[in-house]
Amino acid sequence: MSNRYNSVDKIGDYNGPILQSHSETDTIIPFGLAEKLFAAAHEPKRFVRFSDLDHNDSHPPNYHLELAAFLESLD
Repeated sequence: MSNRYNSVDKIGDYNGPILQSHSETDTIIPFGLAEKLFAAAHEPKRFVRFSDLDHNDSHPPNYHLELAAFLESLD
């Protein structure tokens, strides 16, 4: 890519809630980069790990349960 966007540096500027999901089998963005981004984010945050999805696959039904639980946990 000719344009770089350093998400790890930028996420520190955001102070709102974050629900991040990522699959261990993503063939475009390595799982380790997702973990690094999540570590740099402020609370409140939640990470949802998938193990059998690729980058452009649809979220499975349990994602919506995770989303609902995350939203309910916010003030």
